Amino acid sequence: MSKKWSPWYAEGLKVIDWAKNMTDAKQDPIFQLIDWEKGVGYAGHSMGGIAAVTAANAACTSRWNIKAVVVHHSADCTLQDTKQNLGAYIDVPTAIFTSTGDGGWRESDDIKNATQFRPLAYRNLKGWSHLEPVLVPPIENPLLATFTAAWFKLYLSNDASWHSAIYGTGPGTLCGEGTMVECWAEEK
Repeated sequence: MSKKWSPWYAEGLKVIDWAKNMTDAKQDPIFQLIDWEKGVGYAGHSMGGIAAVTAANAACTSRWNIKAVVVHHSADCTLQDTKQNLGAYIDVPTAIFTSTGDGGWRESDDIKNATQFRPLAYRNLKGWSHLEPVLVPPIENPLLATFTAAWFKLYLSNDASWHSAIYGTGPGTLCGEGTMVECWAEEK
């Protein structure tokens, strides 16, 4: 991870503070719908994926009440000085999505390999590019958003009706949609 980008990774955490301030100030009624007691979900793509992995460590999860993280096609999370992957510090349920069409899929794979915390889901879909999460046809994969929402429903809302979408088999499930190079989800 480049030192020149290190201050950037805190920007997503600033958004959490901003949203809380909007709620407290009652400046916008949409923010009144947020249930802060359930905790915060954090998702990011590419460099935002690094930010999500960074936010999944104990210092951030406790301060910002982050309860679940989703990483889309992350850029490199290896610390330059220690060569350790930030995935080793994850301490909340995390789902990692990548695909073989993304030249950097190994970076997401490295995060998966470094992560000891469970629940953990990993999906390496055959084909799609680094732009899989981009919601502009024909690039996007709308199922990525579905499985991201399912992860948050499960680990923020404790909504068991989404369990089979992540942990089930067959069509309509994380590992049952598309041709997989590797796909699994472990609860504990």
